[in-house]
Order: sequence, then structure tokens, then C-alpha cells
Amino acid sequence: MKKIILLLTLLFNLNSFADEVGAFTIVNARGTNASVFLVAGGQGISSYEVQRVYRKIGTFAINDGEAEVPASSFERYGWRGPSHVIVVTHNQDDLALSKFRSDELARFEDPTYSIQSDRVAPTAENLKYVDRKAILLKRVRSSSKFQF
Repeated sequence: MKKIILLLTLLFNLNSFADEVGAFTIVNARGTNASVFLVAGGQGISSYEVQRVYRKIGTFAINDGEAEVPASSFERYGWRGPSHVIVVTHNQDDLALSKFRSDELARFEDPTYSIQSDRVAPTAENLKYVDRKAILLKRVRSSSKFQF
């Protein structure tokens, strides 16, 4: 029996499954761009703390306070996967996502990235953001509009 449980545990840990997050709209957003990431983490001392970035969905233009985010697929490894979608609004083209809710270069700390090409090297300019919000992945799947 122990061998069967061990085998099942290994199968769930080693297999990857395709999963998807549906399209949604961000409303009342401030800034010119919105960067959207699939992440896992948890509540830190004062805000959501990003531990792992599974995928950067993209950076989207904000027009009249709204940004349209298309559906996106990602790999789920066993039962592990993203728990939140984090949306960060900003005024520059690229954003370096910090593990913590800070836009200071001295306090920057990289989360772990599943796809290294999603990482943007931090500079004093690309750390600045207007707003940052974590949304439960379950809520994104059940609703198509989010107030920012």
C-alpha cells in the first residue's frame, strides 16, 4: 500500500497538465499599462507576497481606465500551480516584478520564475508602479470584470 501511495505521489508531482485562465477586463485602472502575471505566494506582513511567477500573461495598454486581458494557457505541475493573478499598473513600457510591494531598488527581491524569459532586470525606472493588486485565480475564473 505504501508503494502505491508513493507511486501516485510521484506521478502527481512529475506530470504537467495544461490549464487555462479565461479572458477578463480590469476597470478603473490608473496608469498607461497593466502587467499581468500568474503567481503563487501568500499574505505577507502588509500585502500579498509573490513567491513564484508561473507565467507573465503580458503587458496591456490601459484605455479610458480599462485593460482587456486575453485568455492564457499555462502548465500546472501536479497539484501545484498559480493561486493568484497579480495585476500591476504602471506608466513605463516594462515592469520588473518585485517579490514585495515596494518600488525601491534597494528593497527589490526577485520571486522565482518558472520561465526565465518572463523576468525583467530591475532598474530604478522599471520598478515604479501606480497600483498592484492580487486576485484569487478562482475569482478570475468566475468573473470577467475586476474593479481596480
